[in-house]
Amino acid sequence: FNSRPLPLFLEAQVHALKVEEDRSVAARLHRNLMKSDLVDKKLKMFSVSASLEKEPYEIGRTKTFNPGWLENQSIWLHMEYKYMLELLKAGLYGDYYKNLKGVLIPFLKPEVYGRSIFENSSFIAGSVHPDKRVHGQGFYARLSGSTAEFVHMWLIMMTGGKPFALDANGKLVFSLSPVLKGDMFLKKDRKVAYYSPGGELRKETVRKGTLKFMLLGSIPVTYVNPGRKDILGGSKEAKYALTLEDDSVKEFDGVVPEPYSALIRERKIKEIKIYLG
Repeated sequence: FNSRPLPLFLEAQVHALKVEEDRSVAARLHRNLMKSDLVDKKLKMFSVSASLEKEPYEIGRTKTFNPGWLENQSIWLHMEYKYMLELLKAGLYGDYYKNLKGVLIPFLKPEVYGRSIFENSSFIAGSVHPDKRVHGQGFYARLSGSTAEFVHMWLIMMTGGKPFALDANGKLVFSLSPVLKGDMFLKKDRKVAYYSPGGELRKETVRKGTLKFMLLGSIPVTYVNPGRKDILGGSKEAKYALTLEDDSVKEFDGVVPEPYSALIRERKIKEIKIYLG
């Protein structure tokens, strides 16, 4: 037997980032990937593999598909989202956001994607596919793997991923370390309508410089960032305003201590506003 390396596969890069603890090395891995054939330059997305044209059929079924289709050089959404998640977990926030709008389905053009941008696909046909009409088109609705990665990315972006911790005295504290670009905060006031977790239709005006999400499925959280600054990893000057069940408001700087941290975990808080420095 004679061994030789296969062309690049995105899964190997995912695992490399997952185990690399040195951020400078992780950044170098990403820079090298961006220069490789794993980048679909037309679609600005990450392919599941580089070209397999010169490989024998002995490597398996990936070789049997047309280039740009299924497991041969297509945009395999589950793996692409895994890679984006690892960029975020590695703290490569600039690289993450540089690729965000080209990769995430909600930012795609529906007329190119060929289906609702609120629905994931198993794969997207790559630009190396011989039929140019399908380039960038999603195939096979898939709501499992890629959705799990999307939710994980969303959790890190909104909360930092670890909202609860123990302080030096072993007491429970609550704090959020969002990873958010300034342009994700509203440019101007906007009237919105949404359903509460209990099914109640709510209408309100969301103010300029804010971003709102639901924590633990029932607690509305509003970030207030009037200058629309980048908040990449939280803000040490953050101020928390908690509205309790009796409508009283408690304010804290930096972190929320007990017993209010426990009330948040038990979903016994009406609303949280966080003023970012």
